[in-house]
Amino acid sequence: MIKRRLKVLHTAVSMNPSVGVSRQMEWEQRAADVLDLPWDTSLHTQKIVQSPVVVCHDGLPQGALRRYFALRKAYYQWLEHTATQYDLVLLRHSVHDVFEARLAGQIGRKLITVHHTLEMPELRSASNVFGPLRAVLEHYIGRSSLHACGGIVAVTEEILRFERSRLAVEPIEKPGLVYPNGIVCSPECPVDNRGKHPELLFVAASFSNWHGLDLLLDAMERDSAHCSLHLVGSLPDALARRCCDDARIQIHGPLGTNELTGVMRSAWCGISSFALYRQGMSDACTLKVREYLDGGLPVYAGHRDAGLPESFPYFRNGPVDLAEILSFAFASRSASRAVVKAAAAPFISKVSLLSRLYGDISRLF
Repeated sequence: MIKRRLKVLHTAVSMNPSVGVSRQMEWEQRAADVLDLPWDTSLHTQKIVQSPVVVCHDGLPQGALRRYFALRKAYYQWLEHTATQYDLVLLRHSVHDVFEARLAGQIGRKLITVHHTLEMPELRSASNVFGPLRAVLEHYIGRSSLHACGGIVAVTEEILRFERSRLAVEPIEKPGLVYPNGIVCSPECPVDNRGKHPELLFVAASFSNWHGLDLLLDAMERDSAHCSLHLVGSLPDALARRCCDDARIQIHGPLGTNELTGVMRSAWCGISSFALYRQGMSDACTLKVREYLDGGLPVYAGHRDAGLPESFPYFRNGPVDLAEILSFAFASRSASRAVVKAAAAPFISKVSLLSRLYGDISRLF
């Protein structure tokens, strides 16, 4: 007897999704197509995004609050109907979303919530006055969704433990899986244009306090070692002014894919976040790290990477110390781009990660 495969929908709604979110959803659909899985992804937003998995809701009313509720009303009406066509629905969790909590109560065990952060600590760390209030709302509304849903998926084990701890009862019985972020790896071998002196690359869409760029600048002010630091992304004015005082730092601003690839070719090492503790986190699984590795760059960070084994040689979790960073860059200098890329591929490939997740949820559900 042939066992029927589970039909799965992975979906999300967001007023203003980041480029990373839309790319994750698109890469996941491409991976599902490669694997020939009965798996669909769908991202709903008011934002115009050129992607085959994005559904744009235009014609929403004016006013941020009215648009927020109108988008969610339309989305959850669609999802309530569409869920009947699937065995399981993976829903990217939205903080203090009463529509999500209502849907969880309706379809219950068919719903699996997907979590990418520690929600309440992140909300409490916000610089605006509404952060603590939103954290309280998420504590109650989000927990309602967790109680009603059939399972939890998180990008790190740390986040999974946190979500289970929010349940007042049965924290162990709630099925949970870890699904790290991944990318569709490029088939090309990265070009290596490294020169005599180490060049470091730090990329962020917009540098936030949890990236810890201020800590890296502190370290560079303490150490005059010969090197270069390339910053790609939007910087707050205060940090940009500090960078202008150091001739070793080059601010590129936001770059397109081709432009970023050009900068990566001369880089010795990619830099990831140094201040996740500001959001109550010690582990991460960022797209940035995966894109560095796919480009053949070793990575230095101030956090553990949940998707890479502790013994992985081309990722170093260390202090914010320029001498330590450069030591790692020199130690990794002998590894070719192709070697770094090949070593990372099993851990960062969206195809491999989705295949494992689909097998896990098929066994659990």
